[in-house]
Amino acid sequence: GASGTTITYNRTDGVCEMNPPPSPPAVAPPPNLPTYATTVCGSAGLSSGVYQPHEYACATGAALTVDHPMAAGIYEIDAGASTGGCDVVMNGSVTTLTGITFYLKGGAGICITVSAGATISQTPYNAGTGDPGDGRYVVLSDNVAAPSITLNSGGGGSSSGIWSVTGVIWLPTGTVTCNNKTAIEDQGQVIVNQWNDQGGNHQNSSISYNASFAPSQAESLQLTE
Repeated sequence: GASGTTITYNRTDGVCEMNPPPSPPAVAPPPNLPTYATTVCGSAGLSSGVYQPHEYACATGAALTVDHPMAAGIYEIDAGASTGGCDVVMNGSVTTLTGITFYLKGGAGICITVSAGATISQTPYNAGTGDPGDGRYVVLSDNVAAPSITLNSGGGGSSSGIWSVTGVIWLPTGTVTCNNKTAIEDQGQVIVNQWNDQGGNHQNSSISYNASFAPSQAESLQLTE
């Protein structure tokens, strides 16, 4: 019923699809994003062995490697010229990220290495403002270029390594890729341009819409056959 669209059968996907595809749903405005006076590179953001919320940018290499605990807050990440989409690197040395929101700027990317059988858990930052988008977004972007999240296996075996998040991943121009033996478990909502789940003999990614964690948005039901 959308103006200017048709419903066609996609033999590859085995489903009926809208062409052109529907636009991402309008979601609650993002949280009040901080304005940092300067940027820091990697370990320069540490204070007493704990990463602090800043805008992270490096001339070369990843802007932030999560190898120390992180203080709750919003971490702004600038895209690097030669990072290959790995501007934030989670190497599995820190498995609990409580109250952490990544704001990807200019097409920045996150690379996550999860060993088989291991889980990295993350919840979004909640400033307590009561705004619709506060405490909802785990990862969001400035809607510029092609931000990305890539999961890679850090071990063998048939069990997956899991990135378990609560909240919303909002990358309407971005890509999420789960390589062999990795999976995402999300309680909330995921909005991306491309979803690549290259599953093997392991638990598949599981996205469960949960209104308690997702921001408010206008929704409409459309039936096709």
